[in-house]
Amino acid sequence: MDADFAIELGADDEVLEMPWAAPEGSLRYYDLKRNPALLCEIEEAQLTPELGKFLMAVNSSPGIFETAKCDLWSSNQINPEEEIFEAPIKFGGYIDLIFSEERPRFSFDQHEN
Repeated sequence: MDADFAIELGADDEVLEMPWAAPEGSLRYYDLKRNPALLCEIEEAQLTPELGKFLMAVNSSPGIFETAKCDLWSSNQINPEEEIFEAPIKFGGYIDLIFSEERPRFSFDQHEN
Protein backbone atom coordinates (compact mmCIF):
# COMPACT_ATOMS: atom_id res chain seq x y z
CA MET A 1 0.00 0.00 0.00
CA ASP A 2 1.18 3.49 -0.80
CA ALA A 3 -0.41 6.35 1.15
CA ASP A 4 0.06 10.07 0.68
CA PHE A 5 -1.42 13.35 1.84
CA ALA A 6 -1.43 16.97 0.74
CA ILE A 7 -2.41 20.28 2.27
CA GLU A 8 -3.73 22.78 -0.25
CA LEU A 9 -4.18 26.17 1.36
CA GLY A 10 -2.22 28.47 -0.94
CA ALA A 11 -3.81 31.70 -2.12
CA ASP A 12 -3.53 30.57 -5.75
CA ASP A 13 -4.83 27.03 -5.18
CA GLU A 14 -8.20 25.95 -6.49
CA VAL A 15 -10.96 26.06 -3.92
CA LEU A 16 -13.90 23.81 -3.26
CA GLU A 17 -16.95 25.81 -2.29
CA MET A 18 -19.08 23.98 0.26
CA PRO A 19 -21.62 22.61 -0.35
CA TRP A 20 -20.57 21.72 -3.88
CA ALA A 21 -22.24 20.03 -6.84
CA ALA A 22 -20.90 18.96 -10.22
CA PRO A 23 -22.24 21.05 -13.11
CA GLU A 24 -24.24 18.14 -14.55
CA GLY A 25 -25.61 17.37 -11.08
CA SER A 26 -24.56 13.72 -10.97
CA LEU A 27 -22.06 14.23 -8.14
CA ARG A 28 -22.50 16.41 -5.08
CA TYR A 29 -21.59 17.01 -1.46
CA TYR A 30 -23.39 15.02 1.23
CA ASP A 31 -23.16 16.31 4.79
CA LEU A 32 -22.46 12.99 6.51
CA LYS A 33 -21.40 14.72 9.72
CA ARG A 34 -24.87 16.15 10.31
CA ASN A 35 -26.91 13.56 8.41
CA PRO A 36 -25.21 10.10 8.48
CA ALA A 37 -28.18 8.52 6.69
CA LEU A 38 -26.94 10.18 3.47
CA LEU A 39 -24.16 7.57 3.29
CA CYS A 40 -26.55 5.44 1.24
CA GLU A 41 -26.37 8.11 -1.51
CA ILE A 42 -22.61 7.64 -2.02
CA GLU A 43 -22.16 4.92 -4.64
CA GLU A 44 -18.49 4.30 -3.82
CA ALA A 45 -19.38 3.60 -0.19
CA GLN A 46 -22.05 1.12 -1.25
CA LEU A 47 -19.64 -0.73 -3.54
CA THR A 48 -16.78 -0.73 -1.01
CA PRO A 49 -17.96 -1.31 2.57
CA GLU A 50 -14.52 -0.42 3.95
CA LEU A 51 -14.90 3.08 2.51
CA GLY A 52 -18.36 3.37 4.03
CA LYS A 53 -17.02 2.40 7.47
CA PHE A 54 -14.21 4.92 7.16
CA LEU A 55 -16.58 7.70 6.11
CA MET A 56 -18.85 6.96 9.06
CA ALA A 57 -15.93 6.98 11.50
CA VAL A 58 -14.39 10.22 10.21
CA ASN A 59 -17.76 11.99 10.13
CA SER A 60 -18.81 10.82 13.61
CA SER A 61 -20.00 13.57 15.95
CA PRO A 62 -17.02 13.50 18.35
CA GLY A 63 -14.48 13.75 15.50
CA ILE A 64 -12.73 16.97 14.52
CA PHE A 65 -12.91 16.24 10.78
CA GLU A 66 -15.57 15.74 8.15
CA THR A 67 -15.33 14.65 4.54
CA ALA A 68 -15.80 16.89 1.53
CA LYS A 69 -15.22 14.46 -1.38
CA CYS A 70 -14.06 10.94 -2.17
CA ASP A 71 -13.49 8.72 -5.15
CA LEU A 72 -12.24 5.20 -5.92
CA TRP A 73 -10.88 3.63 -9.11
CA SER A 74 -8.92 0.70 -10.46
CA SER A 75 -6.54 0.53 -13.38
CA ASN A 76 -4.18 -1.86 -15.12
CA GLN A 77 -1.89 1.04 -16.05
CA ILE A 78 1.05 0.36 -13.71
CA ASN A 79 3.62 3.15 -13.37
CA PRO A 80 7.31 2.19 -13.03
CA GLU A 81 7.38 3.20 -9.33
CA GLU A 82 4.41 0.86 -8.70
CA GLU A 83 6.08 -2.22 -10.17
CA ILE A 84 7.56 -3.06 -6.75
CA PHE A 85 4.10 -4.30 -5.71
CA GLU A 86 4.14 -6.92 -8.51
CA ALA A 87 0.40 -6.55 -9.08
CA PRO A 88 -1.42 -6.66 -12.44
CA ILE A 89 -3.92 -3.97 -11.37
CA LYS A 90 -4.03 -1.13 -8.87
CA PHE A 91 -6.86 0.20 -6.76
CA GLY A 92 -6.72 3.84 -5.76
CA GLY A 93 -8.75 6.57 -4.24
CA TYR A 94 -8.82 9.73 -2.25
CA ILE A 95 -10.82 11.26 0.57
CA ASP A 96 -10.79 15.02 1.10
CA LEU A 97 -10.92 15.84 4.82
CA ILE A 98 -11.69 19.24 6.30
CA PHE A 99 -11.85 20.46 9.88
CA SER A 100 -15.44 20.58 11.12
CA GLU A 101 -14.90 23.86 12.96
CA GLU A 102 -14.38 26.93 10.83
CA ARG A 103 -11.47 28.41 12.81
CA PRO A 104 -8.98 25.56 12.23
CA ARG A 105 -10.35 25.01 8.71
CA PHE A 106 -8.75 28.30 7.63
CA SER A 107 -5.52 27.90 9.61
CA PHE A 108 -2.39 26.59 7.88
CA ASP A 109 -0.76 25.94 11.27
CA GLN A 110 -3.65 23.70 12.30
CA HIS A 111 -3.32 21.73 9.08
CA GLU A 112 0.43 21.35 9.54
CA ASN A 113 -0.07 20.09 13.10
